[in-house]
Amino acid sequence: MTDAPTEREGESPWTALSRRKVVQWGLAYAAAAWTLLQVIEYFGETYAWPPAIRQIAALALPLGLLFVLVLAWYHGDKGEQKVSRPEVAILAFLALGVGAVLWTYVSRLDESDWEPSGGLAKITHAVPKDAASVAVLPFVDMSQAKDQEYFADGLSEEILNALAAIPGLYVPARTSSFQFKGQSGDIAKFAALLGVASILEGSVRKSGNRVRISAQLVNAKDGYHLWSQTFDRELTDIFAVQEEISRAIADALKVRLTAKQRLATARTPPTTNLDAYEEYLLGRFEFNKRGGGIRSSLPHFEKAIALDPKFALACADLAVALRMGGRPEWDGLPGEEHLQRRIEEPRSLIDRALALDPNRPEVLAAAGYLDWWEGGRNGNKALLERALGYFDRSLALWPNSGEVLTWKRYLLIALGRYEEELSVMREAAKRDPLNWIPVGNYAETLYRMGRTSEAAAVVERLRALHPAAAQLVAVYGEMVTGDRAKGVRLALDDAASLQPDDLTYRGSRFHLATLLGSLGLRDEVFGAEVFTEAFGKFGCWRGHMAFYECREALALMVKEEESKAGLWDYVLPISCARDYRDFEELMTYTSDPRTFWYADPGRQTNDEFDLDAKILLIADTLRRTGHEADAKPWRDTAERMISGKARAGYRNSFEQALLYAYDGRDDEAVQKLIATIPYQNYWRAAAAIPLVSPLTKRPEYQTAMKKERAVLDRQRAEVLEMLCGPNPVSKTYKPASATCAKRKTP
Repeated sequence: MTDAPTEREGESPWTALSRRKVVQWGLAYAAAAWTLLQVIEYFGETYAWPPAIRQIAALALPLGLLFVLVLAWYHGDKGEQKVSRPEVAILAFLALGVGAVLWTYVSRLDESDWEPSGGLAKITHAVPKDAASVAVLPFVDMSQAKDQEYFADGLSEEILNALAAIPGLYVPARTSSFQFKGQSGDIAKFAALLGVASILEGSVRKSGNRVRISAQLVNAKDGYHLWSQTFDRELTDIFAVQEEISRAIADALKVRLTAKQRLATARTPPTTNLDAYEEYLLGRFEFNKRGGGIRSSLPHFEKAIALDPKFALACADLAVALRMGGRPEWDGLPGEEHLQRRIEEPRSLIDRALALDPNRPEVLAAAGYLDWWEGGRNGNKALLERALGYFDRSLALWPNSGEVLTWKRYLLIALGRYEEELSVMREAAKRDPLNWIPVGNYAETLYRMGRTSEAAAVVERLRALHPAAAQLVAVYGEMVTGDRAKGVRLALDDAASLQPDDLTYRGSRFHLATLLGSLGLRDEVFGAEVFTEAFGKFGCWRGHMAFYECREALALMVKEEESKAGLWDYVLPISCARDYRDFEELMTYTSDPRTFWYADPGRQTNDEFDLDAKILLIADTLRRTGHEADAKPWRDTAERMISGKARAGYRNSFEQALLYAYDGRDDEAVQKLIATIPYQNYWRAAAAIPLVSPLTKRPEYQTAMKKERAVLDRQRAEVLEMLCGPNPVSKTYKPASATCAKRKTP
């Protein structure tokens, strides 16, 4: 055995290469690399990997051939030579050179190259290019009196649901398709926004017991009709017409169904009573308006059931409407009685609907919704698991329901199944691409995971749907990534035109208060009119400030009496856990408040994302006050939540720090606290929470905070200039005078 391969006299270069098997190794590597590239290409398209992965692989694999050739030269001949110094030197030189090439290439990649190729920024990628796809626009009411809008909407929704059940056919959800109600315009534009290749549109003319339905399927690419037909029928044939239209669309789009699939997707008429069906459609018309429309739907659903007691769909929708809106006469009832009414009557209705029509997807979805709500309120895991089963069965028959997918997302959080949450949100955002709620939820979760490039792309998509919601999520993104000055600038952007009655208004002001408080501008939060207007004198923003300055906030909020001074050890952890409602309720106790926490911790569900931190702080308080046995179940519940989020990819270093500190793993806890400093504001709470405050005095933590304070000083100066400088970023926002007094004039 020698240190290097031996040479043979008179041997030609080609013979040497052949003897050392350099050519053979090179060809084998080339074949393997080519195969690997095909595998990467396949999985990249299937799972929408970022283009950068394939680009880097296409560059790295050919460069890897250099290493193979060197190894073959030294080890191809019998494969028994030791590693020699020249070989090591050559390999080291190659590693440096190849590394430099890859580093240069990767550093020049645009941020968009790291976005998933199926991302929402390009909604047309939501559906595979060759997939059959159609969006159902709301049919137009052509009746002479223009009083049949509810009927036209209901017909459109029924056809949409029938098409959505067909395997191999992509159909966007109702919320997205109905965005174009009353609009006439470019079909190609509508199709591009919905991510489909064809559009179904039509009209309805109803007179007495006769109905004329005209429908046409349009190819979005060229505007030609793929199919069209007019149906002049008696109302008694309405369900048959719906079935005919859905089958004709499937045939026109060349979606082939087996006999078994046709049987499985056939929708039986929900009722044989046409008067009941009309009342049901009126109820759906009101219910879909949400808000006050939910209560307006109640008499229509009730009349439909009175006309047909076996109308399962009406029973299911009435159950959901009662749960969401309640009856007006329930409003004055005491809390527990009111809650019981919203559980008992909907429960009896859904049980009746399941007995009548146990396989209809809308009924299954309603059953899942009631189980999720009741299980979440009572901490009943069995009900939550049953709800998941109902949702999955519903989605198998009704895969385009963005609403059911959104419900399922929250249910998965309640069950602690965080690894599945993101994929469900992504699916909801793609199935319901013009509904800002699932799109916004998806973006916010990406920010929570630190996937800022992907989140920013989704926010741009959201901006076209709901500018105020996009602003809210973008501000949140800057808040959790640590650029507080940019977050304030976005929050003060007048272009978003936030109005106090907008659903996102309070959330946006809440984030702005958080950002200002994290920069030490408490006078602004407590003094600016905009916050008092948004939240009132004792709103949730003051509770949120307790997260940063617990003792001072306590004095400001309650002016506590001497008799309550002993509650401090209980109040501090819960007030630092960011929920003013819990804080306020806790302060109403004049005796031992631990009864507030003595519910079974295993029944806690994570409807609030930071509930795990609160639970752990409760455990710490119980332990510090001598109740070790009572504390352990709370600690174990928090650990399950915290570990689950970490496995799913969430940035939850602060919660992990609390857990490590609770378990006495102080060195690990400090490292997690340090990791939290640059991208979130929890460092202020860390100094106030007894569980981790001693760790904030350690040298390594103080060194990290010294760097962060320099960043904070710079960002605070930027914000003061935005608020009080000669060119304020907002013409409508009026800062507090005490804030502007802190600005240093040039």
